[in-house]
Amino acid sequence: MLSQRNFAINLPQPTMNPRNLLLSLILLASCFETQAQAVRMSFPGHSSTIWTLTVDPTGHFLASGADNGEVKIWNLANAHLVKTIPAQSGSVWALAYTPSGSRLFTGGGGDFTARAWNAQSGSREHVFFGHELDVNCFAFSPDGRTLYTGAMDQTVRVWDVEGKRHLRTMTGHTSSVNSLSVSPDGKKLASVDGDGNLIVWDTQTGQKVKQIAAHTELASTVHFGPSYVATASWDGTVKFWSTANWSCVGTLRHSLPVHGMSVSPDGKWMACNYMDLTSGRSSIRFWELAKGSMVMGLTIEASGVNYMVFGPDGKSIFGVNQEQKISAWDVSVLARL
Repeated sequence: MLSQRNFAINLPQPTMNPRNLLLSLILLASCFETQAQAVRMSFPGHSSTIWTLTVDPTGHFLASGADNGEVKIWNLANAHLVKTIPAQSGSVWALAYTPSGSRLFTGGGGDFTARAWNAQSGSREHVFFGHELDVNCFAFSPDGRTLYTGAMDQTVRVWDVEGKRHLRTMTGHTSSVNSLSVSPDGKKLASVDGDGNLIVWDTQTGQKVKQIAAHTELASTVHFGPSYVATASWDGTVKFWSTANWSCVGTLRHSLPVHGMSVSPDGKWMACNYMDLTSGRSSIRFWELAKGSMVMGLTIEASGVNYMVFGPDGKSIFGVNQEQKISAWDVSVLARL
């Protein structure tokens, strides 16, 4: 259980003592050098803005989706391009591999569909119609048999993956559904929207378990942990909600909007992407979720990070910036900063 506390960043004020200033510059240079060493590999990227990334469950391949409707598959052993898929007629907003890794799902604009692709051949297997606006996000049941899609039409839809059929539509959001996450046991689904709402659903019945006005601005990301649900928002906070009584049991605070959040598979690390909407600069801040407390790890300055995600082994985190560059950072090196 996470204890109730606020997490603020208080940086010491430097003095004008020349010796202290010199030491500070040496430490800063050392930090930048270590951050450079943490870059495990870089990928060429796309010719248009990249909006989303996903890594297959084996950790062998990375998929990236772009504004021009293309999805590129990359070999993580050497950063080489494996194939390019003309996936959507509009921007690719959502990507997800099935838990088995046999299929890759894409979602986006143009025709408001979700599409299933054979992960090996890149051939299209099925198109899921039903949403009335762009598909933003995906989540799967732990066994991979059920797909959940969230869209700008304010709905969450449920699909039978093997049967290729629509099961139900869940309504209750008042704005675009931006992120989905399934509980580890598969019994609940969490979703967040552009008005800052969090809704928790019973996956068997499709009924609401709880609805919370979680944030004062757009909620960008949700993560369903073993005993909590974490929500990130443009109001500059990440909040932790206890699954026992749905009270807020912790808050990470920052002065900038939180555009994204990713939690390592072992639950040890949380990475948050903060973006200054005026300058376009971003910082990826790592927090260690240990013993019910959050401790600030480090900050990596970047140019307009659009998306980031941990790899399945938790050893790497992948991010893409507004210059269409994809980078992979070594988490073990970052942890030593």
